[in-house]
Amino acid sequence: MGGTFDPVTLGHTAAACAVRDALGCTVELLPNRQSPFKSAPSDDAHRLAMLALACAEHEGLSVNPIELTLAPPSYSVRTLEHLAGEEPLVFCLGTDAFAQVDRWQSPHRLLELAGVVVLGRPGFPLPARPHGWPVQASLTEFKQDPVGRWTHLPFAAIESASSGVRNARAHGGPWQAWLAHGVAEYIKDHNLYE
Repeated sequence: MGGTFDPVTLGHTAAACAVRDALGCTVELLPNRQSPFKSAPSDDAHRLAMLALACAEHEGLSVNPIELTLAPPSYSVRTLEHLAGEEPLVFCLGTDAFAQVDRWQSPHRLLELAGVVVLGRPGFPLPARPHGWPVQASLTEFKQDPVGRWTHLPFAAIESASSGVRNARAHGGPWQAWLAHGVAEYIKDHNLYE
């Protein structure tokens, strides 16, 4: 599951846990180095440390820093090419990102390399499938053979956005409820987002 994770929120970990539970797999959170659609994120070391703290609270979640080793910008298709191996890959993204997949680098290649799980996100209904993509697979079909398929995983999404945390922290508003305790303490200890 890729993202900027600046910072990682309870919404991110809830989504990762939903995928873990639905598919019976481990989930790696991959912080991107530089999204082609966003401004530069905060320091990589801080984002990695916060991800490690958040993942430590959930069995089956871990951090994979591969995108931080690749040249910017961070293209999901390039990351999947580096991760390709014997195990089938599943790439997870929210409905907000899925609505923009046609603008991504080589979107058709995503399904050649992995199965795609689209996770519900508050305020972002499931959009039409990208041009040239197959009809949505059921979760049962997807679990049997994910590569080349995509499915929607509705779950009780937690409304929390990293941008909301950063904004609230910078303006003195409430922000800690959207974060794991360890992540909130890390932000305070390192004076982040002030």
